[in-house]
Amino acid sequence: MQTRGADNPSRRRRISVKAEDLEELYLLVQGAPYANTILDAQAKLAQQEYETTRELIASARERYQQSNRRVLRQEVGTVEGVSKAVRQQNLRLKQRQDRCRSVLEAFDDVIAVLSKMIKLRAGRKPASDAAVDTTFTIAQLLEQGSRFRVEYETAHSTRVQLAIIRRFFDVQSVVSQADIVADDLYFLVGKEHTYLVQMSDVRTELAALPVRLALSGQQMQPIARSKCLEMGQRKSLVRLVPKGGQQREDAAEMQQVLEDSVTSAASAEPQDVEILDAGAFSQLHDAAKRSGLVANADLIAHVRDREFRRGDSQKAFQLIEGLFGKFTAAATQRDQKLRREDVDIASGKVRMSPKALMEKRARDIAETQRVDRARNRFLRVLEALRVMLRND
Repeated sequence: MQTRGADNPSRRRRISVKAEDLEELYLLVQGAPYANTILDAQAKLAQQEYETTRELIASARERYQQSNRRVLRQEVGTVEGVSKAVRQQNLRLKQRQDRCRSVLEAFDDVIAVLSKMIKLRAGRKPASDAAVDTTFTIAQLLEQGSRFRVEYETAHSTRVQLAIIRRFFDVQSVVSQADIVADDLYFLVGKEHTYLVQMSDVRTELAALPVRLALSGQQMQPIARSKCLEMGQRKSLVRLVPKGGQQREDAAEMQQVLEDSVTSAASAEPQDVEILDAGAFSQLHDAAKRSGLVANADLIAHVRDREFRRGDSQKAFQLIEGLFGKFTAAATQRDQKLRREDVDIASGKVRMSPKALMEKRARDIAETQRVDRARNRFLRVLEALRVMLRND
């Protein structure tokens, strides 16, 4: 980032802040104890957390101004006839002041544009819920890394999942054939678990509808069309429409539909939905190997080919649970190691070039995503095995 004057036309045309802008801002203050704050802001910018990015940049600006306060307060002498040494001293002071003001202008430039980005994002969101963008489609909400998907997959209970769903979707009851639409999103409540599902083909000549898990794409056992309508009447199957779509119920009724769908699950008969197959173990095996935290990941394939295929759910559960315990311990140690590294970098104990630090943060983010994916796969397989044990 070149230090910009007030009349620089490139500054007036700027409509967004990019990672390269923050890297150039970092180079202006490189070596200062607060320089790493800008790199932290760069990581937050990549995650589109604009408010946090602005706070970090504003903090770095304040610390820069404080550290150069004495230079900015001094007055440059203008008396004629002073010695050459004094004139040179005044020239150096003026150059330092000009540079400080240019750096502060660069900070102000970034902060101002970030404020505009935050305002534009807020302007695209409904007043009733600033966390939801009405321009989102089902595909966008379900794509890997979307805010809804991340929050939903990391929710620790069904109640939390319901709260997340209510923030992003309006709920409609499934009461007729017209409510069963191909590739629309549905919330299915089984006896033990809940699922986000989609139906890929709803032609009227089909007696059983092909169903897949919306987040993983994994095919489930087809469900009879009549069964779908029965579940809709029991509120065990509801249709989810992204916020801003057409609504048939008022807000109170829609919330009650979701609450009823969960509370009625205990008394409802099983939905005969089978979600655990050899493919789930293969996905877990791949995710575990990619995470780098499961030393004996091949045991998963062994469980798939022996215990699971033989129907020994108890043994399969014990082996997978043992691996998950070791995985959790390794993941915890990794998190602690990353936190220690962050502390050392922030304190200046460990010094890294901007490029090296950016590469490290990119690696850490990619590794964290692989670890999270493995954790989710473990939990899904364990939950499915637990259900099989209860049904044996």
